[in-house]
Amino acid sequence: MDNRFEEFLPVHTAGYEGKLNQIAKLLKENSTLAELKLKSTGDAPLHLAAEVNLIILLENIVSN
Repeated sequence: MDNRFEEFLPVHTAGYEGKLNQIAKLLKENSTLAELKLKSTGDAPLHLAAEVNLIILLENIVSN
């Protein structure tokens, strides 16, 4: 997993720590972005704008 994602977690995620940690765990388990998108909109969805920004961040990290 890209260390930039782990460094991002504690600094910029007020209120979203649990959800981002869940997504970080999924990344460590090599989930695809499609799976992450489905799982991130499941039981406890983030506010839509925050979720879109998070998915953009994940796509940038995975593509680099």
